[in-house]
Amino acid sequence: DPSEELGKDHRYTAGGILDNDPEGHPPDETVHERLSAAGVPRGGRLYGINAGMVLLDDQVGAILSKLDELGIAENTLVVYAADHGIAGKGSLYYPGTHLPLVMRWPGRISAGTVIDEPVMHVDFLPTLLAAAGGRPTAPTDGVSLLPALTGTGAVSHDATFAEMGFTRSITRGRYSYIAFRYPNSTIEEMEQGKTDVAIDHVARYKG
Repeated sequence: DPSEELGKDHRYTAGGILDNDPEGHPPDETVHERLSAAGVPRGGRLYGINAGMVLLDDQVGAILSKLDELGIAENTLVVYAADHGIAGKGSLYYPGTHLPLVMRWPGRISAGTVIDEPVMHVDFLPTLLAAAGGRPTAPTDGVSLLPALTGTGAVSHDATFAEMGFTRSITRGRYSYIAFRYPNSTIEEMEQGKTDVAIDHVARYKG
C-alpha cells in the first residue's frame, strides 16, 4: 500500500542513508491534500492505489522536468510501461497482458499518436536501438516500433506471445490461446498424490 509509505523517512535507500530527503517529488503531505481536494475518501485499498498513482505522476513529472532543464528532452525517448495489468496480475488472460505503454519523444513522435496494433516487451530492444541509430546484431523476436510511432510505417506482428512461469499464450486479433505447461515431475507428483494442490503456475521450475 503506497499510502503507508507516506510520512516515513525517505533518506533510507539501497545505497545507504542520504544526508537530506530526496527532492524528486513534492512533500508527502501534499499527496493527502491533493486526494482530499479531488474528493477521494481516505482509507482502504483504493486510497492506497490512488496515493501510488499520485506519487508515480510526481516522479515521472520530475524526470520529464529534469530533461527539459538539461535541454535534452527532444533528444530523449522516454518509455513508460508496466509488467502486467493489475486486474489480471499473475495471469496471461486479457486483463493481465493489456498493459499501459506511453512513449514521449518531442519532435519525433507527434503528441496524441496512437498505435492500435498489439506490441510486446521484446519490441523495446529494436525500438531503442533504432532510436539511437543502431540495429540488433543478432536475431530478435521483437520489431522496431519507430516507423509506427513516427508515421512512416506500421507494426508487423502477425501475433503476440507472452509467458509467465509455466503459462504460455498466443494472441491474434480477438482470439487468445493459453496453455499451462507443467513439467513432468510436477505432473507425476500430482498423479502419485504427493501434492493436493498443483504448484502455482507463476512459480519457477527448479528441477
